[in-house]
Amino acid sequence: SIYKAERSGQSKKARHLQRLLSKSYFAKLLAVRKVTQYNQGKKTAGVDGEKSLNPEQRHELAQKLGKKSKARALR
Repeated sequence: SIYKAERSGQSKKARHLQRLLSKSYFAKLLAVRKVTQYNQGKKTAGVDGEKSLNPEQRHELAQKLGKKSKARALR
């Protein structure tokens, strides 16, 4: 795991695992699922005003993750 690699001083391995995790399509799907389905605040509207997402919208969101774009301004 990333934690174990960093704790044992293997920073190169930890960076490799972090990159692998951030580029993994299935990790992105899991992250979207946790936020939109399992998270306690799943019914709370975000900055875009959306409250709940259907499966197609969740899939689109997962595909958008990681794409290089300028961040939107905070409220």
